Amino acid sequence: YFISEWIEHTCFDTIFL
Repeated sequence: YFISEWIEHTCFDTIFL
């Protein structure tokens, strides 16, 4: 599953937002 990578990218986007 590549969900972990998606979650990591999402978390990063949220933090940077």
